[in-house]
Amino acid sequence: MTKGAKLTETGNTFPHVDYERLMALSSANADAFMKASEAMLKGLAQLNGELVSFTSSRLKEQVEGSQAIAQCSNWSEAFEKQMSMARTATEQYLSEASKLASLATELTMASWAPFETYLKTSVAEQSLHGKKS
Repeated sequence: MTKGAKLTETGNTFPHVDYERLMALSSANADAFMKASEAMLKGLAQLNGELVSFTSSRLKEQVEGSQAIAQCSNWSEAFEKQMSMARTATEQYLSEASKLASLATELTMASWAPFETYLKTSVAEQSLHGKKS
């Protein structure tokens, strides 16, 4: 039989429910969820801003590069400009991928932090509550 359960005449058990504690845990859980949601939205907005900024600058550089290639006087010069643009673009894409991965990691950590705090608090309270009983 579970702790706090009472046996009735029919043999069924009814567990004792500490509704005040249940409400406190539910409130703390909802608070953690709200904080995690806020962190997620802020992080997603930051990621979106970074993507928009990067895309805008890459588009501008692509247009400028295309204009520079169009003004070349021979194929060799055009090829060199194209290779330079490709090298620069590749470096920028790799750098941006690293930055986005870092932002995604920060977003994940910030989103999980409220749940981690909630769980640590709950475990500590459970430990204290268990010692009192």
